[in-house]
Amino acid sequence: MAYYKQIGKKHQFQINVNGVREARSFLSKKDGQTWAARREAELLAHDASGKVCEFTLSDAIDKYIDEIAPKHCGERWETVRLRAMQAAKILPMSVPLNDVTRSDIKAWRNVRVLAVSEASAQREMSLLSSVLEAAKTEWEWIEENPSRGIKKLPTAPHRTSVWRYPELKRVLRALNYSPLAGDIQSATQATALVFLLALRTGMRAGEICSLTWKRTEPYYVTLETTKNGSSRNVPLDVRARRVIERARGFDKTLVFGITTKTLDALFRRAKAKAGLKDANLTFHDSRHTAATRLAKDLTMVDLCKMFGWRDPKFALVYYNPDAQGMAQHLDARRTPGAARTNLDQRFNNLSSGFPNQ
Repeated sequence: MAYYKQIGKKHQFQINVNGVREARSFLSKKDGQTWAARREAELLAHDASGKVCEFTLSDAIDKYIDEIAPKHCGERWETVRLRAMQAAKILPMSVPLNDVTRSDIKAWRNVRVLAVSEASAQREMSLLSSVLEAAKTEWEWIEENPSRGIKKLPTAPHRTSVWRYPELKRVLRALNYSPLAGDIQSATQATALVFLLALRTGMRAGEICSLTWKRTEPYYVTLETTKNGSSRNVPLDVRARRVIERARGFDKTLVFGITTKTLDALFRRAKAKAGLKDANLTFHDSRHTAATRLAKDLTMVDLCKMFGWRDPKFALVYYNPDAQGMAQHLDARRTPGAARTNLDQRFNNLSSGFPNQ
C-alpha cells in the first residue's frame, strides 16, 4: 500500500514492496496514484532488486536515433531535437524508463512552450511520443507509453506566405543569378536554380538537392524518396526544363551538386543580403507559391499527383491566392475573345443573362 502526503503543491508517494523503498513527488495526485499502483505491481512481479527496466529515456533516444530515425526523411531534424532533449536534461533522462511519468512530460512541455512556439513544442512532443512508442512496441522496454492521453497543444494556423516578384528578384540577384548568363559556376548560383525549380514545380528542398541526372527525363523527373515514403514523377514545363539544363555539367551525379545544409546556409545569407532577413518568407514557401500558380492550370487530381498529396485537403493548405489576384483572373476571363465557361454560356442563353457592365 502506498503512503501519501502533500508537501506544498506537490504530492509525494512512497512505496515499500519486498524491502524495496521508493518515493516520488508529482504535481498531479492522479499521476502519483497511477505510478504507485503500477510500480507496486511491477515489484511484486519481479525480484527484490526492483530492476524492472534497466534502460533509461536517454538509452531509448540513442536507440531511436541509431535504428529508426535513419529510415525517415527528417532524420537530421529528429536527431538534432532529440540530442537537444538529452542535453537540456529537463526530462528525467537517467532514471529507469518505467519511472518516466505523464507529469514529467507535461512539465517538460510547459518549459518548451516558453522557449519555442506551440507548433514547435507540439512537434517535439510528437517526436518524444514516437520514441516512447518504439520502446513499448518495438523493444518491449515498457508496457505503457506515458505520453499517451496528454492533451495536444493548439494547432497553429497554416502558413499563407507566397513569394512575390519584387522579393524574388532581390533574392535571385543576391544569389548572383542572371537569366542571360550561361551555365552555373558556383554553389551560390546552384542555390538560385534550386529555388527557381522549386517555384516552378513545388518540389521540396531535399527532393531537388537529391535529384540525380539518371532520374531526369526530357519532360519529368523521378523522385525515389519523398516525405510520404513513396516515389513520384514530377512534370516539367518548358521553364523548369531550362532551369535544369543550366545546371548541366556542374556535377556529374547530382543535378545541382549541393546538399540541403549548403542550400539552407546560402539561401539564408542571400535573404539577409537582399534585406529580407526579417521577412515572413522561407524557402519552403516556394511550394506554396508553386501550388498557387499551378492550381490555375491543373485539375485538383493532377495537382495532388504532382505535389505528392494523398489527401486533397493539403491543396487548401498550399493554395494561397489573394482576393485581388482572383478578381483580376475573373476579369481576364471576361475580356473579348477569352474562353467562356459553360456557366457563362448557360446564362447568356437566358433572356436576362449576366449584366454587361
